[in-house]
Amino acid sequence: MFNIVFGSIRGAKTPILIFLAGLFIAGCGKQRDGSDRVEREAKADSLVPDAPKVAGSLVTYPRSRYSAGLSGTGGEFLPVSAEEAELSSRLLSRLAMANGQKSIFEEVLAEARTMESRLILEVAEKVLESTDPDIRAQALMLVDGVTTGEILPLIEKGMKDANLDVRQLAIETALPVKSPGVEKLVEEGMLDSDMTIRQTALQVGINQKGELAERALVAGIASQHEDVGMSALALAENELSKRLLPAVMGALEHSSNEIRESARETLYFFFHESFASRQAAERWWTQNQSQYDNDLVFTGEIVPGK
Repeated sequence: MFNIVFGSIRGAKTPILIFLAGLFIAGCGKQRDGSDRVEREAKADSLVPDAPKVAGSLVTYPRSRYSAGLSGTGGEFLPVSAEEAELSSRLLSRLAMANGQKSIFEEVLAEARTMESRLILEVAEKVLESTDPDIRAQALMLVDGVTTGEILPLIEKGMKDANLDVRQLAIETALPVKSPGVEKLVEEGMLDSDMTIRQTALQVGINQKGELAERALVAGIASQHEDVGMSALALAENELSKRLLPAVMGALEHSSNEIRESARETLYFFFHESFASRQAAERWWTQNQSQYDNDLVFTGEIVPGK
């Protein structure tokens, strides 16, 4: 069994106290300057893709029992060759006459692993019809490491599998995919009753870039599943900007006390202000946002009249 580990990024209180004391001695008051960017980047570097860190406590969740079979190496499909077209047709014919025989599925899988074009998707989809979960898992592994959205229909089918390990593997197979099409998969995955699927779905979302990744973090912070909210808040802290700030402020009225406190700690880390409510945070931000750049680094531009 493999585990994803979430560790605390604000759990070590002493370094934070030393940091705050340094601000006081330096006479920086409540403002942040460019030196804080270095600390944020160092913290971001400490986040590895398979082990995002979460504020408050150490959280782990298991990977699927099939995940050891994933190498993550793949890329994009190669053009369809005449040889692969012939092989695909032959394998599909064999599957049509398999009558559930495991040995035929295994023989087809062995040959299908040599395929490098999108024709492998048709074969994989037919293999998913096997009654054996191990065979269905191997069908998903046929697209291991593929980065294009072409594999998403196959993953979505795997996400509906009757076997939990196969469903977990399906969302894990989406980790390398870079496509706007993952957004629906991410949203549905974060609603799942299984923690592994929820957390992996969040990771799929933040593996995207730009607005897609930001929307995944916003959705994660607002999630009613505490584990997702805590993970998303921790990851958002390392990417926090004026665009993501409203989501963190919104977490101050989350139903989870842990998430509310984590959001409060995050805002205190950036602004050295303890906000009792979302409304208080928004009022303060309305008055002071001109003092910060888009990455929430203090610029020294004092608000007129303050």
